[in-house]
Amino acid sequence: MHYKIIFLIISSSNEEIYSQMKLLSPKYYDLYSNIKYFFIENRTNIDVDVIEENNHLFINGSESFIPGIYHKSVKSIEYITNKYSFDYVIRTNLSTFWNMTNLFNLLDTKPKEKFAGGYSFQGFISGTGIIMSRDVGIIVYSNYNNSQIGDDLAISQTIQANHIELYDVIEYKWGFLIPRNDNLPSNCRYLDINENDFSDILNFRIKNADRNIDITYFKILLQKLYNINREPIIEPIIEPIVEPIVEPIVEPIISVVEPIVEPIVEPIIEPIIEPIISVVEPIIEPVVEPIIEPIIEPIIEPIIEPVIEPIVEPVVEPIVEPVVEPVKPKQYKLVNINLLRRRLYR
Repeated sequence: MHYKIIFLIISSSNEEIYSQMKLLSPKYYDLYSNIKYFFIENRTNIDVDVIEENNHLFINGSESFIPGIYHKSVKSIEYITNKYSFDYVIRTNLSTFWNMTNLFNLLDTKPKEKFAGGYSFQGFISGTGIIMSRDVGIIVYSNYNNSQIGDDLAISQTIQANHIELYDVIEYKWGFLIPRNDNLPSNCRYLDINENDFSDILNFRIKNADRNIDITYFKILLQKLYNINREPIIEPIIEPIVEPIVEPIVEPIISVVEPIVEPIVEPIIEPIIEPIISVVEPIIEPVVEPIIEPIIEPIIEPIIEPVIEPIVEPVVEPIVEPVVEPVKPKQYKLVNINLLRRRLYR
């Protein structure tokens, strides 16, 4: 399969916040069949250069800012170039969020050879999004050296040394959801997360002192750009306040309505459901019971049974004993417990 873009996302497993970001990013990456993405991480306990595992590339090496990020970036570019067919590779990071519509529109106007670009910062392309055509990626890994400078600077210098101009994106803004800093390029824009129009943004730089804010921003952008609903933020706050007020009103209504509605609905539903259950149960039960029983049994006997039996027995015994005694003395206890088990298994 041929991909328009392969994203290489610098990542690591040493912070919980990164794990959360790795769960959120695929929610929009996976919407597009013409892209592929990998989270790239160094590992010291492997005996090959690269291991591909689901959407991860594990590179033989140690995690570090310098030279670790440069090392895993170059080795990942080499790996994907030798294995996959694609037009562009984008080396990015976990805390950058992409507006895919604008990215596709941008690349549709750019050459598929000898192209390298992104947002220029102090003479090099920012590592938040280094865009390279396939042939430029080959140049980068073919000129790999044990550089002791930042990864984005090292990659930019390699590209420039091979007489390829770095394209500074002007069609779209670099969106900042970070603390303000005056020493920034002119083609960036500080954003308010409550804005609804991000049509001028190519990607979002999201990095705050409280990284939980970053997670919230990711979820909001997923909703606003891709209509992917985020987890409720207000509900957990409102529910404890509203529930004590509403429940006393609703419960009496339910207690009145339920006895009226149930006798009407049950005779209609039961003849439909019962035949289905009678067919499905004999098929499902032999499969499910051997799996569930070893899990439930230790819970029922030592924990639930001693609690339930003293409550149920005084109520049930006077009713059941006269009927059961002549036939199977004292067996109703076992019947009741087995019935409880069967209901729990289901």
